[in-house]
Amino acid sequence: MALTVQNVFAKYLDGYLESHTCSTEMRRAALRIRACRTAELGWHSNTCPFGHYQDIAYNSCHHRCCPQCNTFPREQWLDAWKQRLLPCPHHHIVFTTPQELVPLWRYNKALFATTLFAAASQTLFELLGDPQFLGGRPGLLAALHTSAKQCCHRCAQKFSA
Repeated sequence: MALTVQNVFAKYLDGYLESHTCSTEMRRAALRIRACRTAELGWHSNTCPFGHYQDIAYNSCHHRCCPQCNTFPREQWLDAWKQRLLPCPHHHIVFTTPQELVPLWRYNKALFATTLFAAASQTLFELLGDPQFLGGRPGLLAALHTSAKQCCHRCAQKFSA
């Protein structure tokens, strides 16, 4: 058996969920990934109109975090961005937020992401625009990657009340 996220979830997820607190969103994602392309999500039949073959295919979960469902769309997205980038040197810069701010992120994700991107881009434009460092105007490609580890839905409720 190949080592995949789905196989790890199939073997260990129930025990993990019994002993750890996860947000509803995290639990739903893990359960969907575990069920992806299994009988649990149902199936459909692919058939040749002339009756040469009939194949049963299990339905996908279509969750944005599922490696089975999003490998191809992610590659398409990356290829599209690569076509837009100039062939020049670049640097990967990561901005992080303290774990204590995760409940605020869960309370208003759109505002939090907008504020984070604004602060990060303003910082880079100011720093790299300074002649002491680069003296230029950078081009930015920003993506939000989340991994809320010690948070649960109860934490978010403290800030929504």
